[in-house]
Amino acid sequence: MSRYKIDGNTARRENESQQKKNKNRISSLEKKIVKAEETLAKLEEKKALKEEEYNEAGRVNDLDKLLTIQKELEDFDMEIMTMMEEWESLEEELEELKESI
Repeated sequence: MSRYKIDGNTARRENESQQKKNKNRISSLEKKIVKAEETLAKLEEKKALKEEEYNEAGRVNDLDKLLTIQKELEDFDMEIMTMMEEWESLEEELEELKESI
């Protein structure tokens, strides 16, 4: 009988420990998601400003500047896409953890 109690207590402690780890991981993921969202907002803002520069270069027919800015816009698109993928991955992991609790 005492062995059962020890096993039961051990299982309970392990469960409590796992729940604490899950709660810490959830907190960490939530912080990372907020940071990713902030980074995405900044990138979108910078891209919008760069698009204004691009439009202005087009108005004055500055071909060299258009090409340079086009490359910069492509770089922004790649950064944004990479950050979106990271954000989605974090969101998926968070949802899975919340469902497991």
